[in-house]
Amino acid sequence: MLAQLDTWVAEHGTADVPQGARTTLADGESYWLGKRVSEARIAYRRGTLNPTMAKELDQRHGWVWHAYTARWQQNLQRLTAHLEDGGTLTDAPPRLRHWLQEQRDRDDLQESQRNQLAAIPGALDPGDLAVRRFVAAAYTWLAQDPDRDMAQLTFRTTVHHDGEDIPLGKRATYYRRRHAALEGTHPLPDRHVAMIGRLPGWRWREEASTDRSVAR
Repeated sequence: MLAQLDTWVAEHGTADVPQGARTTLADGESYWLGKRVSEARIAYRRGTLNPTMAKELDQRHGWVWHAYTARWQQNLQRLTAHLEDGGTLTDAPPRLRHWLQEQRDRDDLQESQRNQLAAIPGALDPGDLAVRRFVAAAYTWLAQDPDRDMAQLTFRTTVHHDGEDIPLGKRATYYRRRHAALEGTHPLPDRHVAMIGRLPGWRWREEASTDRSVAR
């Protein structure tokens, strides 16, 4: 295992081996390195790992005894770096957005981890992410016509944004209903009201219109 781990480190620069990672032995046989290092960590936590093996593993660059915790911190660092570079939660890489959503859905998130995420505005609030995504999609739609504003939005308006078709008009109606306490179980937070209200031509009371065409 140590020889295969050294080969992995030489190729990838770290001993952080994914669970499903495999290497190839000299005779061409596949070797499930990810499983072996996982077994070593389990044995270490149980106190049954050979001390010599434990010492050897500790000397490998990037080796950690708790791989999940290390990867969690790496994802947090990537998200923080993205935000420091001027990015937002809504335009983070898909893998980071998926990871963040997983953290929101977890019931076993450690208190220290929750506190680190809570320090990032909106990170633990799925509503913040949804509103920011709606606003970003609205600006994409507005940019398609210099004379356009949100007053021209219809219920059936859609826009292609960030790789998907977003029902912009339908979501606008949802937020208007939330603001009027006709939708949801909680009032629309003031910060969401402010974010949406800054959209050019936005009105909280939708004007009656017979135009139900799709505006793109």
